[in-house]
Amino acid sequence: MSVSVKHLNADTTFLLTFSPKTGGSHSRGHKQSDNFTILVDPWLAGSSSIWMPRFQISHHTSAPVVTSLADLALPDMILISQDKPDHCHEETLRTLPADTPVHIVAVPAAAKKIKSWRHFTHATITVINPYRSRNYDTVLRIPLKTEDALFGASGEITISYVPQSYDMTNLHNAIGITYRPSRSSIPLDQNGRPMSLPLSPPMTPVVSRTNSNPPSPQPMIASNIFQAECRPVSILYTPHGIGIPCITPYMESFLAPMGALPLTILMHSINVEQNPWFLGGLVASGLPGGSELVKRFGADYWLSAHDEAKDNRGWATAMIKSRHYTMEEAQVLCDDEVERYDEDRGREGERRGPRLVNLEVGEELLV
Repeated sequence: MSVSVKHLNADTTFLLTFSPKTGGSHSRGHKQSDNFTILVDPWLAGSSSIWMPRFQISHHTSAPVVTSLADLALPDMILISQDKPDHCHEETLRTLPADTPVHIVAVPAAAKKIKSWRHFTHATITVINPYRSRNYDTVLRIPLKTEDALFGASGEITISYVPQSYDMTNLHNAIGITYRPSRSSIPLDQNGRPMSLPLSPPMTPVVSRTNSNPPSPQPMIASNIFQAECRPVSILYTPHGIGIPCITPYMESFLAPMGALPLTILMHSINVEQNPWFLGGLVASGLPGGSELVKRFGADYWLSAHDEAKDNRGWATAMIKSRHYTMEEAQVLCDDEVERYDEDRGREGERRGPRLVNLEVGEELLV
């Protein structure tokens, strides 16, 4: 299985495509029926303003891939992580015709805002409530059907919302996404065709051909008609950052038991943005905040999010202080942080830090 992440603007709009096939099998011109696509926080047209332009207004400085959602294949889901206008962008969402049968999944405040527009007539708007480790229903679960009704196993997408406690700005939260594809009893190649396997004796170990990273702690033994269990894809989307105490219950109670740590991808800012305390304080925790996450929970990739050098105007932006990092500098600092953290706990050399990636507009990461 694989996941691709395409950057649709220079800020924090991403198209995620989950596929049961291995790398290189994603469709480039159209959506394949066995893929699942999620469009995250689309802002593709116009400006973004809080309250009024004199207070704050932002413009993109790099042109997005498209300026209308009508120019994209309709995703399986549009995910809105917060109600701020650069994440829940009315002008962009209104580029979809009112009768579009779109599925929008949003945090409570964003869902309320979208409904108040009274634009969509055939949309399904699903609210994701804050994650609670003792409440199964706080995780949104989307089943993925298998074509093999006899021996196959259905897959699943999960969406979880973790808000930051005592955050007066409501900027700091995290959206957790996991993906486990449906499985057939017959192994498939990367083009989705059944593989011709030689006859083998009973109890021959079989490694799933849909898993590009098979787990190795203990051998997996199965009948030669079943695929081995795959480690799920796990993504944590937190462009502004989130505190460790707030995210730990989700990581330890939900991701760890399903074998989804380390994260496949952390989507987090690299640059630090800081306002005075009376304007909300920390805007984006950047490299220091993201490094805390990867030290404790691990990640294969750290994807830069919300780091566009936007044209910001208005008196609310006049006092913002920024700390920018080059990707090379950030990679070295992050690796050093992970190494020191592990040395202090007697785990020197047991793991490496994540690969830091900054996608240009239109670029794609395939994992």
